[in-house]
Amino acid sequence: PIEFNLTPTTEEWKVYRRIDDGELSMIEQGLDSASDVLSVIVTDSTLPASDSRICYFVQLFDEHGNPSPMVRLGCTGVEGKEPIPSPMLAPPEAVGTSASPNAAVTWFCAPYGVDRFIVEMTADNPDNLPGALGDDFPSAGTVYEEDGRFWIPYTTRLANGLAPGNSPEFVATAEGVVSGVEYTFRVKAVGPSGRTSEYSNEETFTWNPDTDATVSGPDVPWPARGLPELSGFHDDIIAKPVNIGSYAGAGVRVGKIRYASGERPDPAKTPWDFLYPRDIDVDDGVESLLFTDISGDPLIPFVLYRYQQPNARYPQVSGDVYQVSPMMESIATVESGGLISNEDPFILVDPSDDEEQGSGWYDLLVKDTQPMVRGAQYRYLMVRYDATTREIVEVIPTNPIEIE
Repeated sequence: PIEFNLTPTTEEWKVYRRIDDGELSMIEQGLDSASDVLSVIVTDSTLPASDSRICYFVQLFDEHGNPSPMVRLGCTGVEGKEPIPSPMLAPPEAVGTSASPNAAVTWFCAPYGVDRFIVEMTADNPDNLPGALGDDFPSAGTVYEEDGRFWIPYTTRLANGLAPGNSPEFVATAEGVVSGVEYTFRVKAVGPSGRTSEYSNEETFTWNPDTDATVSGPDVPWPARGLPELSGFHDDIIAKPVNIGSYAGAGVRVGKIRYASGERPDPAKTPWDFLYPRDIDVDDGVESLLFTDISGDPLIPFVLYRYQQPNARYPQVSGDVYQVSPMMESIATVESGGLISNEDPFILVDPSDDEEQGSGWYDLLVKDTQPMVRGAQYRYLMVRYDATTREIVEVIPTNPIEIE
Protein backbone atom coordinates (compact mmCIF):
# COMPACT_ATOMS: atom_id res chain seq x y z
CA PRO A 1 0.00 0.00 0.00
CA ILE A 2 1.00 3.61 -0.70
CA GLU A 3 -0.09 6.19 1.87
CA PHE A 4 0.15 9.99 1.76
CA ASN A 5 -1.40 12.97 3.55
CA LEU A 6 -3.51 15.71 1.99
CA THR A 7 -2.84 19.42 2.49
CA PRO A 8 -5.70 21.66 3.70
CA THR A 9 -6.63 22.95 0.22
CA THR A 10 -6.47 19.59 -1.57
CA GLU A 11 -9.43 18.64 -3.76
CA GLU A 12 -7.75 16.19 -6.15
CA TRP A 13 -4.66 13.98 -6.20
CA LYS A 14 -2.71 11.85 -8.68
CA VAL A 15 -0.23 9.07 -7.95
CA TYR A 16 2.55 8.18 -10.44
CA ARG A 17 5.22 5.53 -10.56
CA ARG A 18 8.55 5.05 -12.32
CA ILE A 19 9.85 1.53 -13.02
CA ASP A 20 13.66 1.41 -12.96
CA ASP A 21 14.79 4.31 -15.20
CA GLY A 22 11.60 4.44 -17.26
CA GLU A 23 9.01 7.16 -17.78
CA LEU A 24 6.54 8.35 -15.17
CA SER A 25 3.08 6.81 -15.52
CA MET A 26 -0.08 7.59 -13.53
CA ILE A 27 -1.50 4.61 -11.67
CA GLU A 28 -4.44 6.24 -9.82
CA GLN A 29 -6.21 9.53 -9.16
CA GLY A 30 -8.98 10.70 -6.86
CA LEU A 31 -11.21 13.64 -5.92
CA ASP A 32 -10.82 13.46 -2.13
CA SER A 33 -11.10 16.72 -0.25
CA ALA A 34 -8.89 17.50 2.72
CA SER A 35 -12.03 18.56 4.58
CA ASP A 36 -13.26 14.96 4.41
CA VAL A 37 -10.11 12.82 4.77
CA LEU A 38 -6.62 13.52 6.06
CA SER A 39 -4.74 10.74 4.27
CA VAL A 40 -5.20 8.40 1.33
CA ILE A 41 -4.06 4.79 0.86
CA VAL A 42 -3.50 3.50 -2.68
CA THR A 43 -2.67 -0.07 -3.72
CA ASP A 44 -0.55 -0.79 -6.81
CA SER A 45 -1.86 -4.13 -8.08
CA THR A 46 -0.25 -4.18 -11.55
CA LEU A 47 3.37 -5.04 -10.83
CA PRO A 48 5.88 -5.69 -13.66
CA ALA A 49 6.73 -9.22 -14.76
CA SER A 50 10.43 -8.98 -13.82
CA ASP A 51 12.12 -7.79 -10.65
CA SER A 52 12.19 -3.99 -10.63
CA ARG A 53 12.83 -0.95 -8.52
CA ILE A 54 9.68 1.19 -8.41
CA CYS A 55 9.54 4.80 -7.19
CA TYR A 56 6.17 6.41 -6.37
CA PHE A 57 5.24 10.10 -6.62
CA VAL A 58 2.18 12.12 -5.66
CA GLN A 59 0.86 15.46 -6.87
CA LEU A 60 -1.98 17.40 -5.21
CA PHE A 61 -4.41 19.89 -6.79
CA ASP A 62 -6.59 22.60 -5.26
CA GLU A 63 -10.17 23.47 -6.28
CA HIS A 64 -8.88 25.59 -9.19
CA GLY A 65 -6.69 22.78 -10.57
CA ASN A 66 -3.43 24.36 -9.46
CA PRO A 67 -0.86 21.59 -8.96
CA SER A 68 1.57 21.18 -6.10
CA PRO A 69 5.20 20.15 -6.69
CA MET A 70 5.49 16.45 -7.39
CA VAL A 71 6.73 14.68 -4.26
CA ARG A 72 8.50 11.35 -4.18
CA LEU A 73 6.86 9.03 -1.66
CA GLY A 74 9.60 6.43 -1.73
CA CYS A 75 11.19 3.61 -3.72
CA THR A 76 11.11 -0.13 -3.23
CA GLY A 77 12.33 -3.26 -4.95
CA VAL A 78 9.54 -5.61 -5.98
CA GLU A 79 9.58 -9.25 -6.99
CA GLY A 80 8.31 -9.98 -10.46
CA LYS A 81 6.42 -13.02 -11.64
CA GLU A 82 9.33 -14.23 -13.77
CA PRO A 83 12.49 -15.79 -12.30
CA ILE A 84 15.73 -13.82 -12.32
CA PRO A 85 17.63 -14.68 -15.55
CA SER A 86 20.68 -16.90 -15.05
CA PRO A 87 24.04 -15.72 -16.46
CA MET A 88 26.27 -17.72 -18.79
CA LEU A 89 29.94 -17.34 -17.94
CA ALA A 90 32.65 -17.17 -20.62
CA PRO A 91 36.20 -18.40 -19.90
CA PRO A 92 38.05 -15.62 -18.02
CA GLU A 93 40.96 -14.00 -19.84
CA ALA A 94 44.33 -13.14 -18.36
CA VAL A 95 45.15 -9.43 -18.39
CA GLY A 96 47.69 -7.24 -16.65
CA THR A 97 51.34 -8.04 -16.02
CA SER A 98 53.31 -10.48 -13.89
CA ALA A 99 53.67 -7.67 -11.33
CA SER A 100 49.90 -7.09 -11.30
CA PRO A 101 48.01 -10.12 -12.65
CA ASN A 102 44.29 -9.67 -13.25
CA ALA A 103 41.41 -11.63 -14.76
CA ALA A 104 38.85 -10.20 -17.20
CA VAL A 105 35.59 -11.93 -16.30
CA THR A 106 32.87 -11.85 -18.98
CA TRP A 107 29.35 -13.22 -18.74
CA PHE A 108 26.11 -12.95 -20.68
CA CYS A 109 22.71 -12.35 -19.13
CA ALA A 110 19.40 -10.72 -20.05
CA PRO A 111 19.65 -7.30 -18.36
CA TYR A 112 15.96 -6.89 -17.52
CA GLY A 113 15.11 -7.42 -13.86
CA VAL A 114 18.80 -7.49 -12.85
CA ASP A 115 20.22 -4.96 -10.39
CA ARG A 116 23.74 -6.33 -9.93
CA PHE A 117 25.70 -9.58 -9.92
CA ILE A 118 27.59 -11.72 -7.44
CA VAL A 119 30.81 -13.24 -8.76
CA GLU A 120 32.19 -16.08 -6.66
CA MET A 121 35.70 -17.54 -6.68
CA THR A 122 37.21 -20.66 -5.18
CA ALA A 123 40.76 -22.01 -4.92
CA ASP A 124 42.35 -25.06 -3.33
CA ASN A 125 43.90 -22.84 -0.66
CA PRO A 126 41.51 -20.19 0.70
CA ASP A 127 44.52 -18.02 1.55
CA ASN A 128 44.87 -17.38 -2.21
CA LEU A 129 41.38 -15.85 -2.46
CA PRO A 130 41.67 -12.04 -2.75
CA GLY A 131 40.05 -9.96 -0.03
CA ALA A 132 38.94 -7.45 -2.70
CA LEU A 133 38.77 -7.49 -6.49
CA GLY A 134 39.03 -3.79 -7.36
CA ASP A 135 36.66 -1.05 -8.49
CA ASP A 136 34.21 -3.34 -10.30
CA PHE A 137 33.53 -5.18 -7.03
CA PRO A 138 32.86 -2.67 -4.22
CA SER A 139 31.67 -5.33 -1.78
CA ALA A 140 33.22 -8.67 -0.77
CA GLY A 141 31.59 -11.32 1.40
CA THR A 142 33.11 -13.85 3.73
CA VAL A 143 34.63 -17.18 2.78
CA TYR A 144 32.26 -20.15 3.10
CA GLU A 145 32.61 -23.88 2.44
CA GLU A 146 30.46 -25.86 0.01
CA ASP A 147 31.10 -29.51 -0.81
CA GLY A 148 34.68 -29.25 0.37
CA ARG A 149 35.44 -26.10 -1.63
CA PHE A 150 35.97 -22.64 -0.17
CA TRP A 151 34.13 -19.83 -1.96
CA ILE A 152 34.11 -16.07 -1.51
CA PRO A 153 31.37 -13.87 -3.04
CA TYR A 154 32.08 -10.45 -4.53
CA THR A 155 29.18 -8.12 -5.33
CA THR A 156 29.56 -6.00 -8.46
CA ARG A 157 28.53 -2.41 -8.92
CA LEU A 158 25.19 -1.77 -10.63
CA ALA A 159 24.67 -3.87 -13.74
CA ASN A 160 24.20 -0.85 -16.03
CA GLY A 161 27.71 0.27 -15.06
CA LEU A 162 29.21 -2.97 -16.40
CA ALA A 163 27.49 -2.92 -19.82
CA PRO A 164 26.39 -0.01 -22.04
CA GLY A 165 22.67 0.42 -22.71
CA ASN A 166 20.78 -2.85 -22.54
CA SER A 167 23.68 -4.99 -23.70
CA PRO A 168 23.54 -8.62 -22.49
CA GLU A 169 27.34 -8.78 -22.23
CA PHE A 170 28.92 -7.83 -18.90
CA VAL A 171 32.64 -7.43 -18.26
CA ALA A 172 34.43 -6.90 -14.96
CA THR A 173 38.12 -6.96 -14.04
CA ALA A 174 39.09 -9.11 -11.07
CA GLU A 175 42.26 -7.74 -9.49
CA GLY A 176 44.55 -9.43 -6.99
CA VAL A 177 44.68 -12.95 -8.43
CA VAL A 178 47.83 -14.94 -7.70
CA SER A 179 49.99 -16.05 -10.61
CA GLY A 180 50.01 -19.82 -11.14
CA VAL A 181 47.01 -20.51 -8.88
CA GLU A 182 43.97 -22.19 -10.41
CA TYR A 183 40.71 -20.41 -9.63
CA THR A 184 37.13 -21.36 -10.42
CA PHE A 185 34.55 -18.65 -11.13
CA ARG A 186 30.76 -18.67 -11.15
CA VAL A 187 28.17 -15.87 -11.32
CA LYS A 188 24.58 -15.27 -10.27
CA ALA A 189 22.29 -12.31 -10.88
CA VAL A 190 20.59 -10.26 -8.16
CA GLY A 191 17.28 -8.48 -8.71
CA PRO A 192 16.20 -5.17 -7.10
CA SER A 193 14.12 -7.16 -4.61
CA GLY A 194 17.16 -9.13 -3.49
CA ARG A 195 16.11 -12.34 -5.24
CA THR A 196 18.96 -14.22 -6.92
CA SER A 197 19.16 -16.40 -10.01
CA GLU A 198 20.56 -19.87 -10.40
CA TYR A 199 24.34 -20.02 -10.64
CA SER A 200 25.99 -19.83 -14.05
CA ASN A 201 28.30 -22.50 -15.38
CA GLU A 202 31.72 -22.70 -13.71
CA GLU A 203 34.94 -21.72 -15.49
CA THR A 204 38.52 -22.30 -14.34
CA PHE A 205 41.31 -19.78 -14.74
CA THR A 206 45.08 -19.69 -14.14
CA TRP A 207 47.29 -16.64 -14.72
CA ASN A 208 50.57 -17.75 -16.32
CA PRO A 209 53.38 -15.18 -16.78
CA ASP A 210 54.31 -15.94 -20.39
CA THR A 211 55.57 -12.40 -20.81
CA ASP A 212 55.50 -9.13 -18.94
CA ALA A 213 52.46 -8.10 -20.99
CA THR A 214 48.96 -9.39 -21.53
CA VAL A 215 48.97 -13.18 -21.55
CA SER A 216 47.85 -14.47 -24.94
CA GLY A 217 48.95 -18.10 -25.04
CA PRO A 218 51.87 -19.60 -26.96
CA ASP A 219 53.76 -17.40 -29.37
CA VAL A 220 52.94 -18.94 -32.74
CA PRO A 221 54.64 -17.16 -35.66
CA TRP A 222 52.17 -16.13 -38.34
CA PRO A 223 53.44 -16.29 -41.90
CA ALA A 224 53.98 -12.88 -43.38
CA ARG A 225 51.55 -12.45 -46.24
CA GLY A 226 50.84 -9.44 -48.35
CA LEU A 227 47.43 -7.99 -49.08
CA PRO A 228 45.47 -9.62 -51.90
CA GLU A 229 45.99 -7.95 -55.23
CA LEU A 230 43.48 -5.61 -56.84
CA SER A 231 42.51 -7.21 -60.09
CA GLY A 232 40.76 -6.29 -63.29
CA PHE A 233 39.73 -9.98 -63.73
CA HIS A 234 37.33 -9.07 -66.59
CA ASP A 235 36.51 -5.68 -68.11
CA ASP A 236 32.77 -6.46 -68.28
CA ILE A 237 32.35 -6.84 -64.50
CA ILE A 238 30.39 -3.69 -63.67
CA ALA A 239 27.93 -2.53 -61.02
CA LYS A 240 24.56 -1.14 -62.09
CA PRO A 241 21.29 -0.01 -60.51
CA VAL A 242 18.42 -2.39 -61.20
CA ASN A 243 14.74 -1.47 -61.42
CA ILE A 244 12.77 -4.25 -63.06
CA GLY A 245 9.62 -6.10 -62.13
CA SER A 246 9.14 -6.07 -58.36
CA TYR A 247 12.78 -5.39 -57.55
CA ALA A 248 14.53 -2.06 -57.16
CA GLY A 249 18.13 -2.11 -56.02
CA ALA A 250 21.51 -2.88 -57.53
CA GLY A 251 23.77 -5.71 -58.59
CA VAL A 252 27.10 -6.57 -60.17
CA ARG A 253 27.33 -8.13 -63.61
CA VAL A 254 29.09 -11.48 -63.53
CA GLY A 255 28.12 -12.80 -66.97
CA LYS A 256 26.05 -12.23 -70.13
CA ILE A 257 23.24 -14.22 -71.73
CA ARG A 258 21.87 -13.99 -75.26
CA TYR A 259 18.22 -14.93 -75.78
CA ALA A 260 16.37 -15.66 -78.99
CA SER A 261 13.40 -13.37 -79.62
CA GLY A 262 10.83 -15.82 -78.25
CA GLU A 263 12.81 -16.78 -75.13
CA ARG A 264 13.40 -13.45 -73.45
CA PRO A 265 12.43 -13.10 -69.77
CA ASP A 266 9.11 -11.47 -68.91
CA PRO A 267 9.95 -7.99 -67.52
CA ALA A 268 6.77 -8.05 -65.40
CA LYS A 269 8.13 -10.91 -63.30
CA THR A 270 10.68 -10.70 -60.55
CA PRO A 271 14.12 -10.60 -62.22
CA TRP A 272 15.33 -13.83 -60.57
CA ASP A 273 12.32 -15.82 -61.90
CA PHE A 274 13.48 -16.76 -65.40
CA LEU A 275 14.51 -19.56 -67.75
CA TYR A 276 17.98 -19.86 -69.24
CA PRO A 277 18.32 -20.07 -73.06
CA ARG A 278 17.58 -23.46 -74.60
CA ASP A 279 21.00 -23.73 -76.21
CA ILE A 280 22.85 -23.97 -72.88
CA ASP A 281 24.43 -27.38 -72.39
CA VAL A 282 22.94 -28.93 -69.25
CA ASP A 283 26.17 -30.82 -68.59
CA ASP A 284 28.24 -27.61 -68.61
CA GLY A 285 25.88 -25.91 -66.17
CA VAL A 286 24.87 -22.26 -66.14
CA GLU A 287 28.15 -21.43 -64.37
CA SER A 288 29.67 -21.53 -67.87
CA LEU A 289 27.92 -18.19 -68.47
CA LEU A 290 30.06 -16.48 -65.82
CA PHE A 291 33.08 -14.44 -66.84
CA THR A 292 36.56 -15.98 -66.76
CA ASP A 293 39.91 -14.25 -66.73
CA ILE A 294 42.45 -14.30 -69.57
CA SER A 295 43.78 -17.64 -68.32
CA GLY A 296 40.30 -19.18 -68.23
CA ASP A 297 40.07 -19.26 -64.43
CA PRO A 298 36.46 -19.20 -63.19
CA LEU A 299 35.03 -16.29 -61.24
CA ILE A 300 33.51 -18.43 -58.50
CA PRO A 301 33.75 -18.78 -55.58
CA PHE A 302 33.37 -15.14 -54.57
CA VAL A 303 31.67 -12.85 -52.06
CA LEU A 304 30.37 -9.37 -52.83
CA TYR A 305 31.07 -6.43 -50.49
CA ARG A 306 30.01 -2.79 -50.65
CA TYR A 307 31.01 0.55 -49.17
CA GLN A 308 29.58 4.06 -49.50
CA GLN A 309 31.59 6.80 -51.17
CA PRO A 310 31.17 10.51 -50.44
CA ASN A 311 29.19 12.54 -52.96
CA ALA A 312 27.50 15.95 -53.06
CA ARG A 313 24.47 14.72 -51.13
CA TYR A 314 26.38 12.68 -48.55
CA PRO A 315 29.85 14.24 -48.20
CA GLN A 316 30.56 12.47 -44.89
CA VAL A 317 30.42 8.64 -44.89
CA SER A 318 31.49 5.99 -42.40
CA GLY A 319 33.81 4.03 -44.68
CA ASP A 320 32.43 0.74 -43.31
CA VAL A 321 32.50 -2.24 -45.66
CA TYR A 322 29.41 -4.49 -45.70
CA GLN A 323 28.98 -8.02 -47.04
CA VAL A 324 26.02 -7.94 -49.46
CA SER A 325 26.03 -11.50 -50.83
CA PRO A 326 26.70 -14.99 -49.51
CA MET A 327 29.66 -17.04 -50.70
CA MET A 328 28.69 -17.77 -54.32
CA GLU A 329 30.03 -21.22 -55.23
CA SER A 330 27.41 -22.24 -57.77
CA ILE A 331 24.05 -21.14 -59.20
CA ALA A 332 20.96 -23.02 -58.06
CA THR A 333 18.86 -24.25 -60.98
CA VAL A 334 16.25 -26.88 -61.83
CA GLU A 335 16.25 -28.78 -65.15
CA SER A 336 12.99 -30.13 -66.53
CA GLY A 337 12.23 -31.21 -70.06
CA GLY A 338 15.40 -29.69 -71.40
CA LEU A 339 14.65 -26.30 -69.86
CA ILE A 340 16.77 -24.83 -67.08
CA SER A 341 14.99 -22.51 -64.63
CA ASN A 342 16.78 -20.25 -62.16
CA GLU A 343 16.17 -21.12 -58.49
CA ASP A 344 18.87 -18.89 -57.03
CA PRO A 345 17.45 -15.82 -55.21
CA PHE A 346 20.82 -14.05 -55.45
CA ILE A 347 21.04 -14.24 -59.26
CA LEU A 348 18.94 -12.08 -61.57
CA VAL A 349 18.86 -10.90 -65.17
CA ASP A 350 18.42 -7.40 -66.58
CA PRO A 351 18.48 -6.20 -70.22
CA SER A 352 22.03 -5.20 -71.13
CA ASP A 353 22.91 -1.55 -71.74
CA ASP A 354 25.66 -2.46 -74.21
CA GLU A 355 23.93 -1.28 -77.39
CA GLU A 356 26.71 -2.39 -79.75
CA GLN A 357 25.88 -6.01 -78.97
CA GLY A 358 22.43 -5.82 -80.52
CA SER A 359 19.14 -6.94 -79.05
CA GLY A 360 18.60 -10.07 -76.99
CA TRP A 361 21.55 -9.62 -74.61
CA TYR A 362 20.91 -9.71 -70.88
CA ASP A 363 23.23 -9.10 -67.94
CA LEU A 364 23.58 -11.89 -65.41
CA LEU A 365 23.83 -10.10 -62.06
CA VAL A 366 24.58 -10.93 -58.45
CA LYS A 367 22.00 -9.11 -56.34
CA ASP A 368 22.89 -6.70 -53.55
CA THR A 369 20.88 -8.11 -50.63
CA GLN A 370 21.19 -5.12 -48.28
CA PRO A 371 19.14 -1.89 -48.02
CA MET A 372 20.45 1.19 -49.82
CA VAL A 373 20.06 4.93 -49.30
CA ARG A 374 18.49 6.97 -52.08
CA GLY A 375 20.96 9.52 -53.43
CA ALA A 376 24.00 7.69 -52.03
CA GLN A 377 26.99 6.55 -54.06
CA TYR A 378 28.38 3.04 -53.63
CA ARG A 379 31.32 0.98 -54.88
CA TYR A 380 31.51 -2.82 -54.79
CA LEU A 381 34.41 -5.12 -54.02
CA MET A 382 34.16 -8.66 -55.37
CA VAL A 383 36.45 -10.88 -53.29
CA ARG A 384 37.43 -14.01 -55.22
CA TYR A 385 38.59 -17.14 -53.33
CA ASP A 386 40.62 -20.21 -54.20
CA ALA A 387 38.17 -23.07 -54.78
CA THR A 388 40.28 -25.52 -52.75
CA THR A 389 41.92 -23.59 -49.92
CA ARG A 390 39.27 -20.85 -49.59
CA GLU A 391 42.08 -18.32 -49.30
CA ILE A 392 41.52 -14.91 -50.89
CA VAL A 393 43.02 -14.78 -54.37
CA GLU A 394 42.16 -11.26 -55.47
CA VAL A 395 39.83 -8.31 -54.94
CA ILE A 396 37.93 -7.00 -57.96
CA PRO A 397 36.72 -3.38 -57.55
CA THR A 398 33.81 -2.11 -59.65
CA ASN A 399 32.71 1.25 -60.96
CA PRO A 400 30.81 3.53 -58.52
CA ILE A 401 27.01 3.77 -58.86
CA GLU A 402 24.53 6.27 -57.49
CA ILE A 403 21.08 5.24 -56.30
CA GLU A 404 18.36 7.53 -57.64
